Amino acid sequence: MSDAGVHAADLGRRRLSARRYISWVALLTVATVAAFAMLRPSLAHAIRETLGLERPPLQSPQSFYAARVAPIFDQHCRSCHGPGRQKAKLRLDSLGAALRGGKHGAVIAPGNPGGSGLVQRIALPAGSERLMPPSSLSPLAPDDVTVIKLWIAAGASGVQPLSAFSTAPKPVAQVTILAVDPKVLAAERAPVDGPLQALQRRFPYVIDYEARSSARLELNASRLGRSFGDREFAAFAPVVASIVRVDLSGTAVGEASTQALLAMTNLRTLRLVGVHAGPSLAAALASMRERGIRVYADTP
Repeated sequence: MSDAGVHAADLGRRRLSARRYISWVALLTVATVAAFAMLRPSLAHAIRETLGLERPPLQSPQSFYAARVAPIFDQHCRSCHGPGRQKAKLRLDSLGAALRGGKHGAVIAPGNPGGSGLVQRIALPAGSERLMPPSSLSPLAPDDVTVIKLWIAAGASGVQPLSAFSTAPKPVAQVTILAVDPKVLAAERAPVDGPLQALQRRFPYVIDYEARSSARLELNASRLGRSFGDREFAAFAPVVASIVRVDLSGTAVGEASTQALLAMTNLRTLRLVGVHAGPSLAAALASMRERGIRVYADTP
């Protein structure tokens, strides 16, 4: 055989067939994925879910997780462990992602809160470098930590109902403080600001705005006792429509103030404890109660 023939035969022996080539590529791909999966457990779960080999955890919108745990994660953890950013490759914006863990493995050990890295981090003392969330963000309240511990201790389920956690701390309603536009507030207060200042000079510490962001007023003359009567109360006529709360307990206000009280169209609460109410004033108080105003008085 010529040298050219020998060379061609040698190339043929060394050249892989298409089937063998595909097999080697598939084997290398599987090996690479397996290596990554060993180093990144969260990736292993994601791959198994994609291939249909692992089901994502069941969830119910009425579950303890959905009602109590997920809102804590969303409020305190999403900025660092959500769709936009994943510190340590950890996401806490879904149950499946939270249970998968991150770069260093699982952070939740169902049934074992003490052995869960998540609990260990959120329970660290304030100022600790490893505290979650970091000190630059709003910390978890002790009740929030308790809720997460209870959830993990019960198995970190996505379907257990609220009724299964009777010892959990009661949820606290979130208070939202609205931003105040100084110009808008000044415009709302303009109609009463002048008369209010005059009244405050005459009756110090008796009338003021109900809140720094409000144009409504509250009047408390109870501290003046019997020195505050119908004549003094009549002086508040210029601002009467802006008053929402009044306390005239122990004052000398009587029948002559009936129409002034009825003119308070925005009144929500009235206290007249220790004040004698004649027929017209008693009838006015009954009318106010029918309008939904909270009236506290000796007159039934």
